[in-house]
Amino acid sequence: MRHVLVVDDEAEICRLVQMGLEREGAYRVTTVRDGGAVVSLIDRVRPDFLILDAVLPGLSGVDLAELAVDRGIPFLVATGHNDLARLLLDEGWPVLKKPFRMATLIRDVEAAIRDGAASAERVRASCARPGRLRALQTLVRRHREPCAAPAAPVRETQKKRALLEEDPDTLRAAFHMIENFGGRAADVAERRAQGASNEEVTKRWLLVARAIRKLAAG
Repeated sequence: MRHVLVVDDEAEICRLVQMGLEREGAYRVTTVRDGGAVVSLIDRVRPDFLILDAVLPGLSGVDLAELAVDRGIPFLVATGHNDLARLLLDEGWPVLKKPFRMATLIRDVEAAIRDGAASAERVRASCARPGRLRALQTLVRRHREPCAAPAAPVRETQKKRALLEEDPDTLRAAFHMIENFGGRAADVAERRAQGASNEEVTKRWLLVARAIRKLAAG
């Protein structure tokens, strides 16, 4: 059984990836929400594979990918930012685009494991070109800036988090929609809200759509 280390500051994304991989029966998943914690953790738990969010507070997925290459660990860099995904793909990096279906997650993990050595060489070559590495780091910083914005009032933040933490039915429905509809999941949920037969069902589908967009925002 392969041990996968998932690094993402969104608890819901960690949950989604863990659920998708462990359901396959071939993976054991550890999740981490702080990129800085990976440096000491990686040598202690010795994972077989890494899934790294590209934009993290502190050390980014780009920084951690270099660490993975040095340790000989295959990896995917996950991002929902199209400009960053395009640049990473142009440089030959293994990329998981958010939002994703479960089938896509499994396929991309298996492909990245098979391509591990060749992918590591491409990433080394990319990091050796200062101009390209700076371009990647600039994009990461640009997308990281909203994370550094002043925090919302505690009451508002807690209310938003409660939507997913205290409503597992909504979270499960959001996961199901993403698995079946991928990037169209939120739009499909909103259309179902519009066509609902009563107000209660409309509210439920709107909550699901909001949860999907939160999951895809990382």
